[in-house]
Amino acid sequence: MWKACLAATVLTCVGALPGHTADLAQVGPQASAAQITAARGNLSEPILRIVFDVSGGSHTAPATMTIDLAPDYVFVRDEKSSTIYDYKLRRIIELDEPQHRFSNGSLYATADFRFAETFNRRYERRLLSAAKVEQAADMFDPFWVQSELHVMDPADPVPVVDRRSATDGIHFSYKSNEIAAFSFSEEKIGASEKTAFGHVLQERTILHPSIIAALLADDRLPERLSFAMPPIRKKDAELWVLRSAGRMTATYPLTGDYVAEQTKAGIGSTALAGLVPFMLDAVAGRAGSGPRPVAQYHALIDEALRKKAGLQAVLLAFEVNEQYGEPSLACVGQTPACHSMKDVVTQSQADPRVNDLIHSFEIERATPNDAIKLRQNLRRDDVINGYVIDGFIGNALGSTGHADQALPLLIGEVRGDPYVAGYYKDLGDLFRRSFKPAEAWLCYDLGRVLPGGPSAPVINTINGYEAQLAAKLPQFF
Repeated sequence: MWKACLAATVLTCVGALPGHTADLAQVGPQASAAQITAARGNLSEPILRIVFDVSGGSHTAPATMTIDLAPDYVFVRDEKSSTIYDYKLRRIIELDEPQHRFSNGSLYATADFRFAETFNRRYERRLLSAAKVEQAADMFDPFWVQSELHVMDPADPVPVVDRRSATDGIHFSYKSNEIAAFSFSEEKIGASEKTAFGHVLQERTILHPSIIAALLADDRLPERLSFAMPPIRKKDAELWVLRSAGRMTATYPLTGDYVAEQTKAGIGSTALAGLVPFMLDAVAGRAGSGPRPVAQYHALIDEALRKKAGLQAVLLAFEVNEQYGEPSLACVGQTPACHSMKDVVTQSQADPRVNDLIHSFEIERATPNDAIKLRQNLRRDDVINGYVIDGFIGNALGSTGHADQALPLLIGEVRGDPYVAGYYKDLGDLFRRSFKPAEAWLCYDLGRVLPGGPSAPVINTINGYEAQLAAKLPQFF
């Protein structure tokens, strides 16, 4: 449970900032290859194509890795994968070249994971060190954490890395063990190519940021590059040997005949994979009768109040607030059928379930288990949107480390009304607390491309957090 609670701390520490407005309608996980290439514009660009022979480390057998460095993307192919890191669109696109299929995830997801995991490993290191667990020194050593995640957090110490020059290149040691070495070729690279190659080193190596900086300080490509694996992996060092490098003009690797596979964007959750087609139907406006307009919410709330159906009125008020924000219940200049949130709650207090629900919010921070029980005990056989209660229960369960119990409730919330962007954020937050960034950003991205999603007040906070991530961790963008 502690890890989920820790993730919740990271989740709530980030504030909303005025964010960028990415056109996810054109490049999000639901986008076709044609939409993505249209969003990029000019598809023919000059590139530097680099070929390395690679062995050891993460490679089970000697292989070849081809790297295309373009002005605003990097394309890496090896024996395992073909991946576009698109820094213009801020997407990671995995190609299945034989089948001409692709999956499309967010660069923000990987940056967020690295930020959160850095925090997490620091917490684990301190926890295990306090318990005098000897393995903590190897498992959570700041040097290896920084080498894997490429995040230099001010809260962590800066490891001392020794450097020496020799006739065969530059060597780096940590705690008396050689951990990296490189020698340079005669192939010069320009400033933008150097930035792009730096992205490759962050994505494909276990090199400490200080060593990457030392390599990029030169204007030449490495002829030979080796780096050690973390001791816990018990693997040999990985070796890259330059085979060739040449400049040419190339077409963007994703072509219009590729078919999108939204459920394969790193999704490990079977439950979410089963929900994605339903979410995509909502994005396309095909789910049910479409999103419920504000005026329809007002009419249903007014009808519920007239019938003394207090819980129904309150749940509808919560739902319209979640979908359209507080202005939807301001009722300034509206018809008498419009009721403010305060008015709805006041008129509904004859229903004891309303008082129990409101009380659950008041005690949730201090005694979350009691709040959960209050919500679970609410009778809901006379309401049309009981999934709103499920959402409140699921959010409380998720924030207290009970992700398995929360997941079906939050999936049910989305199925209850797939046009409420805030429900996608609830589900995304649950995955994010569980250290599942690909799943989290799939939910966030689809929530923002729902009809009306880009202006939804609740999920719009994700735009702000993404802007904060890009400012805090510019090396990943």
